Amino acid sequence: MTAISYLYTGELQSAMSLAGTSMLTSFVFYIMHERVWQKVRWGREMLPSAQHDNGAAR
Repeated sequence: MTAISYLYTGELQSAMSLAGTSMLTSFVFYIMHERVWQKVRWGREMLPSAQHDNGAAR
């Protein structure tokens, strides 16, 4: 990404800034995407033991 940005801008500082911004926004959108998909329940099968298990050790 930095090389492409450098070819476009011609300045190393701008290229690194663009690459860093791109990585940060990609990371933020990835986290948001994963959190949304964690809330989707369709297509999942609940196991009988998981429905009544409260997570306590036995």
